[in-house]
Amino acid sequence: MTKKQRNTVFLFFVSTFILLLIPFSCTKEPAQLAPAKRLAITSVCFIPQRPATSIDTASQHILLIGDSMVAGLMHRLQDYCEANGHVQNSVIWYSSSTKWYAQTDTISYFIQKHQPSFIIFVLGANELFIKDIIEKRTNFVMQIVSQFDSIPYIWVGPPNWKKDTGINEMIQNSVDSSHFFLSANLHFDRLSDGAHPTKASSVLWMDTIAIWIMTKSSYRIKLYEPVVKAKNRASKFVTVVHPIEK
Repeated sequence: MTKKQRNTVFLFFVSTFILLLIPFSCTKEPAQLAPAKRLAITSVCFIPQRPATSIDTASQHILLIGDSMVAGLMHRLQDYCEANGHVQNSVIWYSSSTKWYAQTDTISYFIQKHQPSFIIFVLGANELFIKDIIEKRTNFVMQIVSQFDSIPYIWVGPPNWKKDTGINEMIQNSVDSSHFFLSANLHFDRLSDGAHPTKASSVLWMDTIAIWIMTKSSYRIKLYEPVVKAKNRASKFVTVVHPIEK
């Protein structure tokens, strides 16, 4: 074998050896780089200040505002407030609708007056049977939500006694699901008017809303079930707004 041939064989074996080493080095490299890559990705991702599953245990100032259904919910909410260290103010606007709340400064006025940290908005019972409501009143829903500004809120839908023409669908299409509590599928015992839930049903309704707020809503506040009735009745903290003359 000539010297040239020996050099060629030597280079062949060296090249083969290097090629055999490459797969092993490649399998180790990603494992070494993985932590650095994860850190780099984490540093540019949005991290919420408060995880969605956590419950804000701070004392809240709750504004319960809406139509006449507020009257049934406010007493049980008062039990929850005293048991969990919260304060509530209630506003009942009888016969009110999305149109009324959207086209007036009522929400803004009571936000300014009470400075709430959490809003429970109850509305829709007077609009169950409006024809073409989605086309006619979706903009009212958006105007209402804009008045809440940055204050955490939930919208409690109406306790349907008959199938509606779109009020619940309209709200669901305009408000994130974590802000909207659908009441239409619940069972209610009714007062003689056939629409408003009885006192006992209103208690169960508020209990269900409280559980939903703590487990499903976008902003979860402390609402553990009270074991005793509130000492101060909700009627001490309520404002009644008279209907607009038609």
